Amino acid sequence: LEYETASEESLWPCINYFPGQLESGTSGDIPPGCGEQNNFLPLSIEAYIVDDERGSKGQALKEDLLKAVTAAGNFGGLAELVQGYSSAVEVRPGADNYWSYVSVTFTIFFVTSWGEI
Repeated sequence: LEYETASEESLWPCINYFPGQLESGTSGDIPPGCGEQNNFLPLSIEAYIVDDERGSKGQALKEDLLKAVTAAGNFGGLAELVQGYSSAVEVRPGADNYWSYVSVTFTIFFVTSWGEI
């Protein structure tokens, strides 16, 4: 068998996501209709990317992540509503270059039906 070694550049960006505890029920600012329940899913995304000292690639990655999660649900977004998100980019020096750490946290709200219509 032959194995190909990936270059260090091909390993970037590295994106991890961490879902929180899903909370479902009839509570919330928007009351659900009959046979429906509100769902709240907290998520954290952490990403790392090789960058320059200004953090331009990190800023672009942060903007792409925010655009993906805040897009309208019927146009390819992740949910009906994204609540209370925060984001940050931190540039750190590495051995041969700089890299950026990007974090985005938010809660996704969506409605599901649990009864027959």
